[in-house]
Amino acid sequence: MLLALLLLSLFLLVLLGFYVFVAAPRSRTHQTFVAFVACLAMWTVKDIVLWGFYARDGSAAWWASVSFIIALLLQYSLVVFAWVFPENGPVPLKRAAVLFAPGAVLIPAAVMGWMWREVGFTSGRFRIELTPLAYAFGIYAYGVFAYGFGLLYAKYRRYRGQLWGQQLGAILWALVITVTLNTLANNLLPLAGFYELLPLGSVFVLLGVVIYAYAITSFKLFSLQSALDQFRLFPIAYKVALSIAAVAVLSFLFLQVPVVWWSFGGGPSTEAWRRYLVFSVITALLPNLILVALIIRTISRPVRRLTEAAVE
Repeated sequence: MLLALLLLSLFLLVLLGFYVFVAAPRSRTHQTFVAFVACLAMWTVKDIVLWGFYARDGSAAWWASVSFIIALLLQYSLVVFAWVFPENGPVPLKRAAVLFAPGAVLIPAAVMGWMWREVGFTSGRFRIELTPLAYAFGIYAYGVFAYGFGLLYAKYRRYRGQLWGQQLGAILWALVITVTLNTLANNLLPLAGFYELLPLGSVFVLLGVVIYAYAITSFKLFSLQSALDQFRLFPIAYKVALSIAAVAVLSFLFLQVPVVWWSFGGGPSTEAWRRYLVFSVITALLPNLILVALIIRTISRPVRRLTEAAVE
């Protein structure tokens, strides 16, 4: 049941991010949202590996390291979003360099395992014991979040009563919901020795992400008109065929073959088939999204030219 929930969460995140990206691929706002969703997708994948396939015995240091790094990247993507939304403005590079500078120390520290004394399974039960550096990491991460939240709130007050103000208000609520649920599941309850909700952190983000996406698309997410605007196709058969062939061959060689090798290296078994079915689906997501992106990129320019010519 948990594995099914995590897979569903992953699919919804990827599809939602791709849908928003296709709506305006050159928009800084949409690009930043996609970066945010990509971090959440990676978070979900590492949870799938740990809670769905990892042996309930031994160290889970790799999982903790990846968790710390992705958690920091999520806060960075939020701040970048706060800088560019809703005006689609530029990122202040000097300010970003100063704000993100501690990451140059904290990320290597997470890789080296300096954030915990112990993390893993003991007698089938998960346990983690953090170092003081991990608490400093948490203070910094929440500080970055507070900075991004403050920027969005200031813009909300500036644009209150306008469409931008409504969008910002919805995003603020989405952030409050997401951070509250994940702080409980991933931080406060584990500190008290309660780890049962830790695997569900990837599921708790979905409501906030949907509200987030709904807001930045001007409250037209998945509307019929927006879908028609995004996927109006133009027949350029040879480019589409070339894209399909190239992506299919490359994805098979570099993604599907390694999954088969890893799954069945020890011989066929129920567990091997379970691994293959889950990770073949996950690795199929990327090439399929690349394929759709190539097709849309191929046809978008001719469609735009035809539209402009018709208007003139």
